[in-house]
Amino acid sequence: YVAHVNYHKGVQAFENGRKDEAIIYVKTAASNNKNTDLYFRQLAIYSLAALQETASSAQDGISAEQKNKKLETLVSDSVNAINLAIKLDNQNVDNWSTKGYICQNLIGLSQDAPGCAIDAYDHAIVLYPTNPYLFLQQGNVYIAQFANAGQDQTQIADDVLARAESKLKKAIE
Repeated sequence: YVAHVNYHKGVQAFENGRKDEAIIYVKTAASNNKNTDLYFRQLAIYSLAALQETASSAQDGISAEQKNKKLETLVSDSVNAINLAIKLDNQNVDNWSTKGYICQNLIGLSQDAPGCAIDAYDHAIVLYPTNPYLFLQQGNVYIAQFANAGQDQTQIADDVLARAESKLKKAIE
């Protein structure tokens, strides 16, 4: 019950734009009920949202070093939380889809992000092979990978675009 109450407080805090408070509530919920993948999945999403907000905004009163430390913590929290959700229920398509989304949003920050996203979406596709969203997201991963490829990697870029096109066609099918 305590976990459930804290989870709902976290959802309300997040809906009201209080991301840090939401994360604290959902962490409390997860620590009170370590067997619910929903809490860890939601923690991963909230941590990613806080990461995006922190990265894109000026942080008044904190140094660049403190901001980088906060970003590292949010990346770690997000990845660790979704991995715990998957550990709790590796047959839940939402867990794998969320991992793909988390990794996809880390493209440009981590070299492993594109591979992580594709692998996670592949796991989700095995569980839900008729969901076009999963193929669309894989196509988006390849497009983001293309956007981050340097000019000296033209052959790789062409291959990535071909893969993106293939996934997008599969989503339409």
